[in-house]
Amino acid sequence: MSNDTLLIVSYFGAAALCAGIGVATFAYLRQGFALASREAVGDKFARVLQVLFPPGIILPALVGFLAIAYQSGCNRKTYEQIVRDKRLLISTNEMQVTSALCYVVYALGAWAVIILLGALRQQSRSRRPTRIARPG
Repeated sequence: MSNDTLLIVSYFGAAALCAGIGVATFAYLRQGFALASREAVGDKFARVLQVLFPPGIILPALVGFLAIAYQSGCNRKTYEQIVRDKRLLISTNEMQVTSALCYVVYALGAWAVIILLGALRQQSRSRRPTRIARPG
């Protein structure tokens, strides 16, 4: 396999792997997230969160992948220099997958904060004393 072919195959393979990480994370957490969001924020807002959850997990994985470029670092290289170095191609793909994983972890942290804030808001609402209207 030529290095040009390796570059193309490894780039799209790493992109597919990163997208797969996002999809697998969403699929694994979908039911738990739906339950937690319903309990924390109520049915109406939970529906909104459930619609936003898939792109809120899959897109960070893809952004993490795109955050790493073959020309990263101080040594700006030409296309020919990049293609000649197989180790650079492989290490860049490894960095892309690692970055995607980190971005997914950051996104999960953000979703946890959203659920936590919603739960705290619901809890403070339930503690408020109810005002009884005085008869007339």
